[in-house]
Amino acid sequence: MSRAFPYPMTMPALTFVTAVAVASFVPVFMAVLMNSSWSWTGALTALIFVTVLVVYGSPLFTQHVVTETELRIRYGLVFRADISLCEVELARPAEPDERIRGALDLSTEMSRRVVVFLKARRRFPHALFRSSRTVVVSANDVEGLVKAIASPPAYQRLAP
Repeated sequence: MSRAFPYPMTMPALTFVTAVAVASFVPVFMAVLMNSSWSWTGALTALIFVTVLVVYGSPLFTQHVVTETELRIRYGLVFRADISLCEVELARPAEPDERIRGALDLSTEMSRRVVVFLKARRRFPHALFRSSRTVVVSANDVEGLVKAIASPPAYQRLAP
């Protein structure tokens, strides 16, 4: 049995629409006022749009899942990590103004964060192979995520 914990999104549609509007305005501004060619304008528009889609669209595809054996961390199209629950030492809610040194911080807001401490350092390929013992993620249900990580099934608690 698995449980999904979606990313906290206050107004993702408004943020995304604003980002697309800005991405569209800049190349048009360049083409009209700076008299640049339309081919360069089209290429710049495509590049800005893809960047905006990846950066501002990522929260729309972000969700963390706790299964019977692992914590699956997904941050949009950018980051993926599967952490075995046997590797987790402790999970707790983060204080709103808390700064965790050396942590792999995947949160974008100061509230609704969960700090996951691992038993050993681990490399994360999607974070340019950075290694860390601490991971910080955001979720709507902070307490539920902490409980799901902290209480693995009975057969797993008996494992050495």
